[in-house]
Amino acid sequence: MRKPLIKTLLSVLLLAVALVGSTVAYLTAADTPATNTFRLAQVSTEIEETGNTSENKLAVVENTGKSPVYVRAKVLISSGDASVKEDMFQFTYGSDWEEGEDGFYYYKQVLPGVGEDGKILETTPLFTGIEVDGNVPSTAVFSVDVYQESVLAPGGESYTLERAQAAFRAKG
Repeated sequence: MRKPLIKTLLSVLLLAVALVGSTVAYLTAADTPATNTFRLAQVSTEIEETGNTSENKLAVVENTGKSPVYVRAKVLISSGDASVKEDMFQFTYGSDWEEGEDGFYYYKQVLPGVGEDGKILETTPLFTGIEVDGNVPSTAVFSVDVYQESVLAPGGESYTLERAQAAFRAKG
């Protein structure tokens, strides 16, 4: 008779410990929300041109956003004169730019975003000179337009032409 009584008391004691432990755990559990902070990418670039003639015109791309970017650009000649053709102009492209197979020139570095100090960083000039073919009529009116695009550069990656082109293809 003694063994069943001890078993019963031990069972009741074990049940009481389990109930008290789970009640204390329930009452002391904190329901504190986790805080996840995200910062969206900010891609924003602009062309900055200086000079107004073919001899002294320079074009750089400024990263005015906070995110690092890949940059690509191309030069377009526009004219209302049918005798003016793009192949009449030869550009001396800067050494920090490389030509892709898609007609764009790619800046050979990741261009960092605006820092905490507010400093805007820019590329080196896309081209350093323009040579105009002698067949362009002296009365021709034309404009040299620079078109640029930028896309987010994944953090921690260095520039390669393949990575930059893949990023632009993914952008669509």
